[in-house]
Amino acid sequence: MLVPPRSAPATPLAEGDLVIVPGVAFDLAGRRLGRGGGHYDRMLAIRGGATTLGVGFDLQRVAEVPVGPLDVAMDAVLTDQGLWRSVGQ
Repeated sequence: MLVPPRSAPATPLAEGDLVIVPGVAFDLAGRRLGRGGGHYDRMLAIRGGATTLGVGFDLQRVAEVPVGPLDVAMDAVLTDQGLWRSVGQ
């Protein structure tokens, strides 16, 4: 898997930007379970007013995913069954 080195500069995001984020699983609050590298979470920590869209299959929706202090919830999730806004968003 190709990933940028930790020393790579962060690109700030702005209002109107859309960040499409894959995940292993998503819960109704829009929290995502990634692959454990933290690459998206580090980028999303400086997202400014950007909108986050998780993408996956409907079978990846679960009741709850484990989260840590650096995890960022998605504004909405798009699956093969449609688009749904995260609870509380």
